[in-house]
Amino acid sequence: DTDEYDHGKSIVMRNVKDNSEKIVISASEGFGIDDYVISPDGQYFATWEISVGISGGLTGSRSRVYSSKAGGEKNLIFDDVATPGNPVRYPLAITNSGEIFTDKFLPNSGNGYGYGMETANFIGTDKKKIVGMENGDYSTQPVLSPDGKKLAFASYNGNSGAGSVVTDGIRRAIISPNTVGILDLSSLEKSI
Repeated sequence: DTDEYDHGKSIVMRNVKDNSEKIVISASEGFGIDDYVISPDGQYFATWEISVGISGGLTGSRSRVYSSKAGGEKNLIFDDVATPGNPVRYPLAITNSGEIFTDKFLPNSGNGYGYGMETANFIGTDKKKIVGMENGDYSTQPVLSPDGKKLAFASYNGNSGAGSVVTDGIRRAIISPNTVGILDLSSLEKSI
C-alpha cells in the first residue's frame, strides 16, 4: 500500500504457514515509510518516514527516524526538515540492543549520502556524532555484519586531499575510495 512516491503506509509481518498478516509498524499521520532496517535478531526496527513537500522532491519535506519493537510503540529519534544544503538523517542499522546508526543525506544532490554518521539509543535520549565517520571519511553505504557488531564500508583515507572536496559534482570520498573500513559498534572506533 504505497503512495505515488513509493512510500508505504505500514510494515506487515506475514506468516507463510497460514497466510495471516499482522501490521508491526504504521507510518505517522501525513508521513510515508521510505526505508527501514531490522536488527539481526528481528526484534527491533528503525524506519525513515517522509512527508513530501510541495515540490514533490525531498527539499522542503519533513524527514523522521523512528525506532520500535515489532508491534510496540514508536520512538521519534530525529525530526529534520530538508532544506538546501542541510542533510537529513536516515537509518543505516539497528542492533540487537536497539541502538540506531544513521547516515546524513543531502536531498536532491545526486550522491547525497555519506555526510556523517550518528548513533542514538533506542528511545533517542542519548545521541552522538561518530568521530571518523564525517563527511569525506567514507564512500559507500555501510553494511551491518550478520552478528550486528560491526559496519563494513568503502572508505577514504585522505591521501589525495580532503574527501569532502567536490569534483564534477561528486565528493572525492565517494568517487575515489581507497580503503575498506570497519566500524566497531560497541567502541565506535573505525579501523581501515
